[in-house]
Amino acid sequence: MSVIEEIVEELWSLEIEDLPDNVIKEAAKVLFDNISVSILGYERSEKAKRFASLAYPTENGSIVCGGWWRTPPSMAALVNAFSSHVLEFDDWLEEGLVHAGSAVVPSVLSVGEGRISWKEALLSTIIGYEITARFGKALKGKHNFRWHIAALADP
Repeated sequence: MSVIEEIVEELWSLEIEDLPDNVIKEAAKVLFDNISVSILGYERSEKAKRFASLAYPTENGSIVCGGWWRTPPSMAALVNAFSSHVLEFDDWLEEGLVHAGSAVVPSVLSVGEGRISWKEALLSTIIGYEITARFGKALKGKHNFRWHIAALADP
């Protein structure tokens, strides 16, 4: 079994009930922080609104934070990630010299909206952060020399 397969198997078997309370509370904080920053980023930035205008509206899609209209999940994730960067929301994971929130949270929200429970959203966020931290740690900070961190280590 490859290292990647081992990591996936380990993380796939996680249950929210098995995690420490402080980890769950931190995941909830990250979700709320990122949603708030995405809403404000959209509302305060003409660039974010122009970028969001590239995403076409649809009835059954995922919400654009701050715009309050729906677009396909992949576009909602992209627009919300962009909006979360407007106010420089870069939560830092020292373990891997990466920031995960602006990639993980918009993905969890757009794919999970209306389809998963709050517990599953928290667990998905925790797993996304764990993958990002491990990948960043494996790079040993070398990715910071020439590349923007999010391009390489954030899922």
